[in-house]
Amino acid sequence: MTLPELAIRRPVAAFVLLISIFVFGAISLTRLPLAFMPEYERKSLYIVVDYPNASPKIVERLIIRPIEEALSPMNGVTHMRSYSNAGGGRVVLRFAFDTSMDMARTEIRERLDRMKDELPEDMERITISSNWDASISGEAILEGRISSGRDLSKDYELLKRKIMKPIERIPGVASVQLDGVNPREIKINLDLHAIKRHQMDIRNVLTALNGNNLDQSLGVVRTAEYRFALRTKGSFSTVAELEELPINSKGLKLRDIASVTYREPPLEYGRHLDGSFAVGLHVSQESAANTVEVCRAIRKRVAQMNEDPELEGIHFLLWEDQGREIEKSIHDLEKTGLMGALLACIILFFFLKKISSTMIAVFCIPLSLLVACGVIWSMGKSLNTLSLLGLIVGIGMLVDNAVVMMENIVRYQQKGLRSRFAALVGSREVSVAVMAATFTSVIVFLPMIFSKPSEMNVALRELALTVCYTLLASLFISQTLIPLCMSLLPKQRKESGSGRLMRTLQGVYSKILKWTLRHRVIAPVAGLVVIASAYFPFKNINFNFEANSSEMFIQLEYRFSENLSLERKEGVITRVEKALDRIKEPCKIDSIYSYWSDRHTLTRLYLEDGFAHEKHMDSVKRVLPRMLPDIPGVKIRLKDNGRFWQRNSGKRISFRLEGPDTEVLCELADEALELIEQVEGMFDFYSTAEGGRTELHSIINREKARAYNVHAGQASQLVELTFRGRRLPRFKDGDTEVDMRLALDEREIESLDQLKNLPLIRAGLPNVPLESLSDFVEVKTPDSIRRTDKVAGIWVGGKFEHGDKDTYRRKMVQALEQMTLPYGYHWDFQWRNKSAEESKKEFITNLLLALGLIFAVMAAVFESTKQAVSLMISLPFAAAGAMWMLFILKTDFDQPASIGLLLLLGIVVNNGIVMVEHINLYRRKGMKREEAMIKGGRERFRPVLMTALTTFIGLLPIAIDKPAMAGVYYYSMAYVMMGGLLVSTVLTTVLLPSTICITEDVFSLIKRSAHFLVKEMVRLVFISRGA
Repeated sequence: MTLPELAIRRPVAAFVLLISIFVFGAISLTRLPLAFMPEYERKSLYIVVDYPNASPKIVERLIIRPIEEALSPMNGVTHMRSYSNAGGGRVVLRFAFDTSMDMARTEIRERLDRMKDELPEDMERITISSNWDASISGEAILEGRISSGRDLSKDYELLKRKIMKPIERIPGVASVQLDGVNPREIKINLDLHAIKRHQMDIRNVLTALNGNNLDQSLGVVRTAEYRFALRTKGSFSTVAELEELPINSKGLKLRDIASVTYREPPLEYGRHLDGSFAVGLHVSQESAANTVEVCRAIRKRVAQMNEDPELEGIHFLLWEDQGREIEKSIHDLEKTGLMGALLACIILFFFLKKISSTMIAVFCIPLSLLVACGVIWSMGKSLNTLSLLGLIVGIGMLVDNAVVMMENIVRYQQKGLRSRFAALVGSREVSVAVMAATFTSVIVFLPMIFSKPSEMNVALRELALTVCYTLLASLFISQTLIPLCMSLLPKQRKESGSGRLMRTLQGVYSKILKWTLRHRVIAPVAGLVVIASAYFPFKNINFNFEANSSEMFIQLEYRFSENLSLERKEGVITRVEKALDRIKEPCKIDSIYSYWSDRHTLTRLYLEDGFAHEKHMDSVKRVLPRMLPDIPGVKIRLKDNGRFWQRNSGKRISFRLEGPDTEVLCELADEALELIEQVEGMFDFYSTAEGGRTELHSIINREKARAYNVHAGQASQLVELTFRGRRLPRFKDGDTEVDMRLALDEREIESLDQLKNLPLIRAGLPNVPLESLSDFVEVKTPDSIRRTDKVAGIWVGGKFEHGDKDTYRRKMVQALEQMTLPYGYHWDFQWRNKSAEESKKEFITNLLLALGLIFAVMAAVFESTKQAVSLMISLPFAAAGAMWMLFILKTDFDQPASIGLLLLLGIVVNNGIVMVEHINLYRRKGMKREEAMIKGGRERFRPVLMTALTTFIGLLPIAIDKPAMAGVYYYSMAYVMMGGLLVSTVLTTVLLPSTICITEDVFSLIKRSAHFLVKEMVRLVFISRGA
């Protein structure tokens, strides 16, 4: 007994089962945890080194390179990146997907411990973290800015008490970071004049401070009756106690050579939000927390803060809100689902002419989605952006099975059969075909589900499984709900057929079918013409096999010809912001955010809701350079916001300059940028060489140092302690601990003469000024040094809108050939293409496996390889339609498009399966082949048209709105499916019957020929034996 028969014969049991499934799905939906991305262990670790006020080249040479050499031999490391700047450095390790991250973390810690003696002794800390920012624990879910007309840099305690702590108390919040306002710290400001006057060696000051600020455990004292833990308490408890610390045996105290302050340190950077001072806000959540609920609670708490009188004048701007992103995805699902359901309802009503039948078919959409959500919840997974995307994509396909089942039942009802009998006969007739059609759509994802594990494949597997759950749910609903409800409807009056338009279309289709069957040569000729025509769009669209990521903002980057103070940089920023204010309304700019520091300076433009899409951003980028003020000594460029691995994704094209010296690379990058800016048709040029900084190099003359009896290391150490400073053991203020630093009072640094006159202490001899044995040179150096797999490199590139990527790449190569590169330096367009090639090979492998599985299913269903081969003809038609659609709409064949092509393979054979199975039904009853094809094709024309239109229209909202999910545009998936479905439906319905005839005739001819040859060979053998 089939499932439809069971549902019709046991209606009460079927209704109870369906209601139970509905309730289970509804309950699952309310309890399903919401997340931004699927849960999986990220295979990357960050080694973060704090080394403030240092030269990037020193950080690279003394810290980053030794760490790279120590960690590169580790098993499982697939990729290594490093970043060095004036505040320290980072080494990023990527591991193979089968690597145990706990074991990797342990091995890193052991290797770092073994090579610790190779690192500078004054290196403050080294941290192994799962995040770029080692201070962030948990998963970052929200970023924002706090702005005010007043300076908030001195209000750390207020912001901590009124903002940080209330948000931290929200259930699910792991940590809250404020960036742009610092907690109070103890700073010992050395007085250079007092040090020279007292002839004090700063190294002795450091020794005294370290030796007198200790709390140590000294062991255990045991007696016959007692046991005591022994420890010393020698840490400072008050600032006055610190000031009275004796420095030497002559009674010199710390206050005689330094001042001690306990306050917020001055900021080394600044922020503006719409022209006002701003503070950064970063919130991360606990791993088990519900992202949407936590973000809602944060937004609610922020709204309450706006009513707090103590926070009057303080404004909040929240972005990168993962909770809102998930809610937006759900809203897109609801919008797409409702729109698709409404359009599908209109199409179905147009064909079925009955409200009851139409509503039954449309009800399959929400019920199938609920079943899919129930499966996701029962498997312990979350509803994330990828699973939501799977549900959105599946909406247009959910009614296909119901339409085929219902249309066949209605056809029998219109012949005069009672509803119950019509439901039994009609559902039994198409049950196998519907199952086969669904399995072909599901089976194309099997290669993707069982492909080699990687972070990208984990994400694609989540999408594939969700689509499979949805389609299998729709199959179950169509096999139960549709026959059951149709059997209970009142008997329809006997009708001669469908509406006038449908009868006209069926008549025209029958005539075309008769003509193609009489002129069978038309089928292969037309098919070859369509397939051959796809060569043109195939050669003129870009294949990048990466997702086209969306941008949240437009970023400007500043390059200064000389070192400017923070105050002067703020003046430049303010001038640019005023110029941008004039174009906020026409360019739909919502907020202007700026950041400046000694290392880099930028301005970001956040667009209004509904305008943060690629087309509008590109239009703003074109006009923006003309709107910026011309400031002498300042270059302002648009910066590409793509990740380094996405430099060549979408319509971006870039190359990587590589070489041993970053300073030379920066000069080459500037030259290369000027050359490629001449390439016509490109815009939005950028370089990752973030300008430079002027360093003052002190070059020790070793002969003079020997003559003055001064060790070169002593001079370096003295300058470092005086000007760079040193972090000291933390100061205990009640229940809290605060940082304590020793450094030269910044107010004392008035000229280079103070550095040159820095006294070098000699035992028993007069002091010697530093300039006596050192030369001083100003040198231009890079702000930062980036290395990939132990090789320094800089990215240079741009974007294009029209044309072919290969054409622009050739033009860029021609421009770059004008450069004369030093030995050991080169540019490389293929640096990231290895991963793209691997993705391409994996896609082709999955495509071939999917084709093989589809063929196997069809051959098994029809028990005929001839008809399976005939049905495969619809696949190249679909591919041709997909290529033409992408070409016409000027869209790349990216990763979502490749997923859409796999989906398309399963969809386009569905209509063919249903049509061929119906034709075979008549042929099994003894009807002639051509007659069966005309009659079966005519009767299947309406359901084929209905399923194609409902799927096409279900994808229409995605194609029109061009939404982004998790920062990725996926409308190319809809384009591929719509174009392929449109072409394949038209050509398959017209050419499939004649193709089957040709295939069967060819197979029969081959069989007869083979039989004749065998017969002749046997005859010749007997003749030769008789002779």
